[in-house]
Amino acid sequence: MMVNLNNRDAFYDLVDRIFDKSQAYKDFFENSKTMNVVIGREGRFLYVNKSWEKILGFSKEELCAVPFTTFIHPDDVKRTLDIYNREVEGKPSKGKMITNRYIKKDGSYQKMRWISSSESKEKEYWLATAVPVSE
Repeated sequence: MMVNLNNRDAFYDLVDRIFDKSQAYKDFFENSKTMNVVIGREGRFLYVNKSWEKILGFSKEELCAVPFTTFIHPDDVKRTLDIYNREVEGKPSKGKMITNRYIKKDGSYQKMRWISSSESKEKEYWLATAVPVSE
């Protein structure tokens, strides 16, 4: 199922389905210090929490407007896509952590360690968590 992200009602309906209409889950996801994200199978962020804006400096709208690879350091794209594509193909790398670099609005890069992910039963989206890594 594809969701028209320009339709706010459809978008928030998807978010409600993801979080099973539980305000506690929404609050935990949104207010966590970790960088939580919902990634669509087409390779775009469907939703990012407040930490993304705070750490990278881009708005939620900017982060969700383009493929997520737009923000990954060019040297990290292939490795990141290899893991992402395995997930999309249904061949997950269970327990695999990945560290990559995301560009910040100021042009510098933030190293991030992806520590968990899970998928929907319908494989419409993945939930993932990253933490910033200091050099």
